[in-house]
Amino acid sequence: DHPELAEHLWGSKTGVNWPEETLDVVTIDEDLIHLYPNPASGFINIRGLTENALIEVYDFVGRKIVSQKLNYHQKTIDISQLKGSYLFKITIQKKSIVKRILVN
Repeated sequence: DHPELAEHLWGSKTGVNWPEETLDVVTIDEDLIHLYPNPASGFINIRGLTENALIEVYDFVGRKIVSQKLNYHQKTIDISQLKGSYLFKITIQKKSIVKRILVN
């Protein structure tokens, strides 16, 4: 329960930023994380991870197909069970980047 948030939404602090938490999505710079090859088959290489991350793979209907924690030393992801076009979402400390990968 956050009564102070209600004050920001409907009370005397309407229009003033609520400092507790941002509500928008914070993104990672596109040039920092690389997934390759694209198109891929069997596995995907990851370059640019400097800390642990969460990778989620979605099909184009929006279904989550894979959710896997990555150690920053991990350099590959097994995609041998996938075929088609997918969105790979990588999240590091509440920051995300989404890459589209074609899997043969």
